[in-house]
Amino acid sequence: EEVERVMEEHDVLHLIHGHTHRPAAHTLKLRQDQETATRRVLGDWDQQGWVLNYIDGHFDIQVIPYTDFLP
Repeated sequence: EEVERVMEEHDVLHLIHGHTHRPAAHTLKLRQDQETATRRVLGDWDQQGWVLNYIDGHFDIQVIPYTDFLP
């Protein structure tokens, strides 16, 4: 509820943040005009990496195993 309140207060329809236990794209309905907003959450980096790609007008959350970084 706090995230929705802050997004409404600042007139934000897209919020990107990280380091939570619920990584995903969450769709929200903001109360002021029932506009759809999206909260994109990246996971923590303890076991893998997280990247948010924006390609051709679409967001995509990508998980990158640490083994991809090793020789």
